[in-house]
Amino acid sequence: MRNKSVLTTMFEIYGKPKIDWMGFEVSEENTLTYHHIIKAEDGGDASLENGAILTKKAHVKLHTIEGLDPKLYEEYNYWFRLINDMKCSPTFEIMQIMYSLKDKLEYDISNKKQLKEQSKRLTIKPRENK
Repeated sequence: MRNKSVLTTMFEIYGKPKIDWMGFEVSEENTLTYHHIIKAEDGGDASLENGAILTKKAHVKLHTIEGLDPKLYEEYNYWFRLINDMKCSPTFEIMQIMYSLKDKLEYDISNKKQLKEQSKRLTIKPRENK
């Protein structure tokens, strides 16, 4: 199955949410996408069991955090698998966990930006030889 057809099937099972599985709001600019839990490049297929319903913004942030905090990335994928095993929309309890993870995600990404800015300011420029 291709991503769009799997996403359509996921909408039939889970409904078309106003908030994605990571707690990001859906809008005209922030539409829903299909996330491979096991990446296609690692042999993951486009299937119900291997997918999560994420907005574009959440999807980008999830892959940003993959390099910064691989444990957080894996924790998200654990919960996505659990939601798929339940074959229903995320429960209130799971969404509370997702909101907590979202706070950590935003904090980690914000810290990365601050660290980059600090390192730019602290970079020592070599002296020119006279």
